[in-house]
Amino acid sequence: MLEYLGITPYTGENFYAGEAMDMASVIQRIISDGFRLELPETIDLILETGIW
Repeated sequence: MLEYLGITPYTGENFYAGEAMDMASVIQRIISDGFRLELPETIDLILETGIW
């Protein structure tokens, strides 16, 4: 996604901080491009235990 949007990835030492910074960069970019985050996605509190 970073490559598609032309965003330079975070190059710090901490992998997890880099992942968070990259996700924030993608969200900031799509918002600045005019995409609106209006409807929140619902998450089920009870997860299914398997595929039947």
